[in-house]
Amino acid sequence: MILVISNSSDSSTSDVIAWLVAKKAKWTRINREDKVHLEFLINEIKFNVNNTSFYLSEVKTIWYRRGFISNDFLNFSLMKKEGNTAKGILDFLDIESETLREYFYYQLHQKKHLNSLHNGRINKLITCEIAKSVGLDVPDSFILSNRGEFQKIASNKRLITKALGGDPHILLDDKNGMMYTKEVTKINEQSFFPSLFQEMIIKKYELRIFYLDGDFYSMAIFSQEDKQTQVDFRKYNDKVPNRTVPYKLPSEIERKLHLLMQKIGRNCGSIDMMVSSENKYYFLEINPGGQFGMVSYPCNYHLEEKIAEYLIQ
Repeated sequence: MILVISNSSDSSTSDVIAWLVAKKAKWTRINREDKVHLEFLINEIKFNVNNTSFYLSEVKTIWYRRGFISNDFLNFSLMKKEGNTAKGILDFLDIESETLREYFYYQLHQKKHLNSLHNGRINKLITCEIAKSVGLDVPDSFILSNRGEFQKIASNKRLITKALGGDPHILLDDKNGMMYTKEVTKINEQSFFPSLFQEMIIKKYELRIFYLDGDFYSMAIFSQEDKQTQVDFRKYNDKVPNRTVPYKLPSEIERKLHLLMQKIGRNCGSIDMMVSSENKYYFLEINPGGQFGMVSYPCNYHLEEKIAEYLIQ
């Protein structure tokens, strides 16, 4: 059986499952919104979810798409603690819960898997350091919290700022917002929260690359040709969308990216790069749960079927 871990709103998960159904594979899906009850038995773990149950021993392959498994044992610290229970007992149960979660994720990781809850999150800053160690070029990057230090760099470099690694979607006063990459020329505050600044690269085009267990499926996005999308292509121009085309990476760039994915323990993910006006390839980041439909459909890569085949094999 194939276990898919995702969230209910992810359409890419549903597209892959449609292929699992077409190929008559046995599968089950757990969304982060689902309440899962785990029973720890002798040499076995039983899952109870959505009016059905199954055993961990029945699971042969796991696709960790995104989200987490919501269970009181594993997420005790997220529960609202009320009543007269002594703080010391609650603290003790927090530690017990964390230890149990680590062990449970470790057990899932022993199965054949496409990404894993065991190391579900990627640290952008660490990944960029590893990227440099395998020979990839990365824009000059700085973590700053002081205006004076910013001005020293900004005096001879154009700088952009972007999120360190958080979800770019944000909710403010019941309104949904989006954090974009933006060029910064001036900062008014003397000190501020430590923020990521990078040298602004004048690009010819951007690359979105889907990596699947050693194979690369790449797309070029000509975002530089539209002023609205020059700094961040996610500021989509719906009236005149950016041109996108299938793209073949140089073999040396593929070799370095493959080595990077091995070093961070990933066999799947969406990779962001750009090619400068001097034809230099710059690595930007990896999103393990990135949308691959945006590469699959325009380029006719049929990634949804390829992922389904990988999970079935």
